[in-house]
Amino acid sequence: LRDGTTNGVQAFWENGAPRGENYCRDRVVEHLEPHLQKFKVRCYTESTMPHNTRCDFLNAFGEMNLPVEVKGQWHPELWTAAAGQLQNYAGEYRAQGRGIYLALWFGRVSGKNPPLLPGEPALQTAQELENALHNQYAGKISESTRIFVLDVSQPVTAARSARRASTRKRTATKEEA
Repeated sequence: LRDGTTNGVQAFWENGAPRGENYCRDRVVEHLEPHLQKFKVRCYTESTMPHNTRCDFLNAFGEMNLPVEVKGQWHPELWTAAAGQLQNYAGEYRAQGRGIYLALWFGRVSGKNPPLLPGEPALQTAQELENALHNQYAGKISESTRIFVLDVSQPVTAARSARRASTRKRTATKEEA
């Protein structure tokens, strides 16, 4: 998505702000579906799961199910959903403990940054988010559950990079004074 010729991350943004979780989930499914269909894997959004719940999307192949829970980086349940929501779905008899927790990383965005973990610094990169999620869920989710972070942050352009450098230089100069 990030490095393709069509600038695929733009579909996850509207007027400089991240789009909603369900809209983004649908874009992920749009990208995955053609590849999964080659292997006869069906993909269903908002699929019914145990205890009158719904997973964000479900991949199904024969009698095997793979539930996927998607969370935007800002979601208040970012740090609990894989152990709670997703493990409920993964307990479904056709999933046999399998599941995917997919967090969407948009970068540092005012009002949409990840909730802070106690005693931890603010996250700055998709890799930092992925590491933090793995640490947070170690021993709390099935060994058959996988955690992924999809980086849909805006690519840094040369002009944007120059503005950031200029802002840092002005800030440093003010701090020195």
